Amino acid sequence: EITRASFCAEEGNSWISVDYCGQESVLMADFSQDSAMMDVFLKGEDMHSTVAYMIYPDEISRETPIKDIKKLHKHLRQEAKGPEFCFAYGGNDSTLVSQYGMSTEKAKSIYDNYMKGFPGIAKFQNYQKNFVVKNGYILISPITGHRAFWWDWEYWKQVQSSYTPEFWDEYKLYHKGTGDAIAKKVSTHFKAKTKWEKNACNSPLQGCGAILFKVFNRMLFNWVLEKGYFNKVKFCVPVHDEINVECPQEIGEEVRKTIQTIMQEA
Repeated sequence: EITRASFCAEEGNSWISVDYCGQESVLMADFSQDSAMMDVFLKGEDMHSTVAYMIYPDEISRETPIKDIKKLHKHLRQEAKGPEFCFAYGGNDSTLVSQYGMSTEKAKSIYDNYMKGFPGIAKFQNYQKNFVVKNGYILISPITGHRAFWWDWEYWKQVQSSYTPEFWDEYKLYHKGTGDAIAKKVSTHFKAKTKWEKNACNSPLQGCGAILFKVFNRMLFNWVLEKGYFNKVKFCVPVHDEINVECPQEIGEEVRKTIQTIMQEA
């Protein structure tokens, strides 16, 4: 609120701020084609409440309508946001333990309930992880062809091929847990795999969000030129999935409606 208060429209102008609603969650539903998640958006239900319903079956009665969870179980809805975003970006029960200090039992229960409630997400994430390990890149958008490359994947693949059954036998006998050069190499190798597997779950969502926003801005700029509004409609602050412009008050409503329409078209 304090930061936003620093931005003011010129006298006689309106400040217009529009953003995508739950953009990355919608993209997750689209990528994963998870029926339960798609239902949330198609029915206009609240995602945080739905996640709370999924992951806390012992605390929230199965008879409770999703629309009432925000009122009846406000604290559980709030708590559900952490696991929701954690799992969406490739985290698991171990991540909940390290980030939120949960017990391993509670974290595993939450993780299992989430993946049971949204099985399409687990399928999507497993596919993404296998794809990046096999191909060395992440396909961010199948429509535009944007990719994110695992820069040293060829070297990683060579190291992976050297880890034969004989290597692991020797590793367990002489190197495991010692912290020596071989143990550090193995640790670095699998940390890289974990990092890129998480990126493979994350990048399509954030990457497509970024592509959408660029497409939208181009379309909006073209409209501004076509209408003769150059230097009247001013692009002030583009931030993540939100556009902030200012324009003369007399065309403010036209600009607002057009921005919403173009964001949907993009």
